[in-house]
Amino acid sequence: ALSGRWAPAIGAGLLYQIVLGAPQAIPYLGTIVVLLIAGPMLLGWNRFFLNLVRHDAADVGRLFDGFKLFGRTLWAYSLVCLYISLWCLLLIIPGILAAVAIPLVNGKPAGEAAVVVLLSPLFLLALLPTIRAALSYALTFYILADHPETTASEAIRQSKQMMVGFKWKLFCLPWRFFWWGLLCIFTCGIGFLWLYPFVNAANAAFYDDVRTR
Repeated sequence: ALSGRWAPAIGAGLLYQIVLGAPQAIPYLGTIVVLLIAGPMLLGWNRFFLNLVRHDAADVGRLFDGFKLFGRTLWAYSLVCLYISLWCLLLIIPGILAAVAIPLVNGKPAGEAAVVVLLSPLFLLALLPTIRAALSYALTFYILADHPETTASEAIRQSKQMMVGFKWKLFCLPWRFFWWGLLCIFTCGIGFLWLYPFVNAANAAFYDDVRTR
């Protein structure tokens, strides 16, 4: 899919990072701007790569298609962030236990280390539902890109339904690029210009694969 179209893919990646990164230079207001445009930009980003893997027209202008559905994409992004944040609340439980247990060991380093070791499995168990939720919602913006008439809540529901039986596959997918990422570090980050679109094209292909099952 990327053969012969690396230039627009790399260009889209750079533009996407600039649009989301530039506002962060503005104190306080920049964070609000990023939160407002993250949803529309994510839809445009996904639509670009869907077109790429489907061998359709993949021009950089597709990145801004999400602003045609500004309200819907903003609401979808807000809901996904909210749901994942609610699952993250489970991490408070081991945090509270650690806050209670550490003073009981009289502040001794060995005792504090033992508390951390004992509670580490609990932290991992509390983290698993959050990871599971994030994987369940992963296809939301691909669905919106494919079906702009879909509501935010319906897109999330469809994503959860489509991801049944495929969460582990999606969880393993990024690890296939782990060694490539290490190699990119040794290129002073330049290699990420190619790896970034490669990973996102793979994610779009994953959606197309799940969609046809």
